[in-house]
Amino acid sequence: MPALAELTKNGRTTPEALIEILKEKKEPSLGELNPLLFPPDLTNPEAIDALKLVALKKITKYGGLEPTVIESAAAYNIHTHKQEPRLIVRFNVDTLTQEQLAALENLVRSTYSTAVKTRKSTYGTPITIGGYPELDNPQERRRQKSWGKRLGWYFGPNLDPKVENTHTGLFVHKDLGTQDMANFLKGRDCKEWFFNANIVDPIIHKPVKTSYIIEIREADLYHTDVIEFTTQVAHILAKGHTITDRWLKYEIYNDLNRLGLRKNGKDTAHGLDKHTTHIERVLILPLANLGLSTSIRFNAGSVLLVGVPGTGKTLVAEQFLQRDIGVFLLPIDPLHLAQELYAPPEKKRILPRISQVFAQTGIPVVLHIDDIENVLQGKEQNTINSTLLNLMAGVRESGFFVLASTNHPEQLNDQLLQPQRFAHILYFGLCNEEARRGILEVHTTQISRSLNIPLFNSVQERATVIRAIALHTQGYTPRYLAEICTTAKSFYLARIAVEKNRRIGLSEEDINTTFTLEDWARALDEVDKKYNKLAVSKRDEELRRFVEKHHGQVGFGIPSQNGKTVALQETVARLNSTPSH
Repeated sequence: MPALAELTKNGRTTPEALIEILKEKKEPSLGELNPLLFPPDLTNPEAIDALKLVALKKITKYGGLEPTVIESAAAYNIHTHKQEPRLIVRFNVDTLTQEQLAALENLVRSTYSTAVKTRKSTYGTPITIGGYPELDNPQERRRQKSWGKRLGWYFGPNLDPKVENTHTGLFVHKDLGTQDMANFLKGRDCKEWFFNANIVDPIIHKPVKTSYIIEIREADLYHTDVIEFTTQVAHILAKGHTITDRWLKYEIYNDLNRLGLRKNGKDTAHGLDKHTTHIERVLILPLANLGLSTSIRFNAGSVLLVGVPGTGKTLVAEQFLQRDIGVFLLPIDPLHLAQELYAPPEKKRILPRISQVFAQTGIPVVLHIDDIENVLQGKEQNTINSTLLNLMAGVRESGFFVLASTNHPEQLNDQLLQPQRFAHILYFGLCNEEARRGILEVHTTQISRSLNIPLFNSVQERATVIRAIALHTQGYTPRYLAEICTTAKSFYLARIAVEKNRRIGLSEEDINTTFTLEDWARALDEVDKKYNKLAVSKRDEELRRFVEKHHGQVGFGIPSQNGKTVALQETVARLNSTPSH
C-alpha cells in the first residue's frame, strides 16, 4: 500500500478513493485486541490498514484536512539501542493561526491523562533549528534532508527538555527551506518568527517559501484514542476548532470493532429472537436511554447466558456488535479479565479505562465475557472471585454492566447468581425443527457467487433437502447444523474435481452439475458419527433444570410463550366492566 503522499501527488486518490482502495484488499482485522482497551500492534500491516481506513472515514465525514502520511515507521532509541515502532500521521499546511495552535495544545492536554509539555509548561521551549528528531528510516531521513532546517514546538507527555525521536505526542513545526537561516534568526523572537509568513532571506533578499508540518507520533494510545486524536487534529487544521460530538469515540469503536467481524445477518439467529429481545429490553435499551430509564426508576441488569456449546450465545452478542445500540459492547478475553481482577489497584488498567470512557462520553459500557467460568480458574481464583463479587455488587457505581455466557454455570459461585449481580439468567436450548430449517437455509448455498449458476435442480428440491435434514437432526446445535452444510459442499467440490480430472485452478466456469442427494446424505452421516447427540441432549436438560432452579431468584429463565397475556387481558376487561364499590 503506497503512502498517502505518493497517492495524492499524482492525483490518483482522494480520501474517499483511498477508502475504496483499502476495502478492495482483504478487509483488515484487529485480531483479538479490543480497540477500546488496547493500543494497536504497529508491526502488523493489517492493524495499520485498519487505522488508515477508519481514520480517513472519520476525517472525511467531519470535513477535516486529509493527512499526507499515515504509516508505521521505526524510531531508534539512543538509550536502549533498539528500534521502536511509531505510528506517524503527518499534515502539511501553508498557514497556521495562533488560534489553531492554541486549539492543538488544548487537544493534547485532553488526550493525555498525564501532565504534558506545551508552550506554557515549565519546559515549553521550542524545538531548536535542526533539532527536530528524525526517525530511523532512510526514506524519512531523505525527506527531512530535502526539507532542511526546522523550528517549532513539541506538545506531549514527555516533560524532559530534550525531545527525542522516540517521544510520542504532537510536533508542530515549520520548514525553513534549504537555506541556512541561523544568522538571520539570531536575536529574533521565535514565536513572532513562527507565524511570520513573509520571511526574507538576508543574503538573496527574496522571500523564502515555508510551510507548516503537524505530525502525530504515537505508540501507546488506544486504537480509538489515536484515531480520535487524528480526526480532531485534522478538524482543527481545516475548521479551526475541535469536534464536540460525544459520539465520535463510539463511532470509531464500532467501525474498528466490525473490521474482520464475521457478517451475521439477523437470519442466522433462528429461534433466538426472544433471547435477543429480552437482552435488549432489560440491558441494552435502559442503558442507551439513561435519562428515560432513570425517570421511570428502571435499572438495567446484567445478563448471564446459559446453554450447551453452539446454541447461539456468542452469535447473539455478535449481532449486537453489528448494530448501533447506543452502548459500548466490549468483548473481553476471560484471561485478560482475570489478570485485571487479580492485579493490585495501582496496576489495574481495564477497569479505570472503562470508568474514563464513561466519564468522557456519558455512554455506558457492557462487558461481553464468553465462558465466564474461565475467569475463576487457577490458584488465584479465591482472590479473583471475591473481587468479581464485590465489583458486580456495585456494578452501577463501577460504570459498566456484564453480558456473560457459560457452558458450566455450576462452576460459578452461587453469590454471583444473585439478582444484585446477574439480574437475569437466560437459557439457550437446542433448536426445534423450524429453527433448524431456518439455520440450514442460511448455510445452504442456492447459486454460485458471481455467475449465479444454480447449485440445485430447483428451488423446490433445495427446500425438500433442507426439510429432510431438519427432520433428521433433532438434538443438533446450530454449530453442527452449519457443519453439515460445510461437509456437503466439500463432497460437492471433490466430485467436480473428479469429473474435471483436475485438482488445481477450478472455478465457477467448471460447474456443470448440481448437488446430489448423496452429497447431503454422506455429509449428514459423517457429522452424525462425531456428534454425541445423547450426551448433548442430556447436558442440555441439566442446564435447563439449573436455570429453572434459579428462576425464582433472578428475573428470567426460559423464554415464555406469553401464556399469561390473554388471561391478564381478560381479567382487566372483566374488572373494567364490573362497577367498583
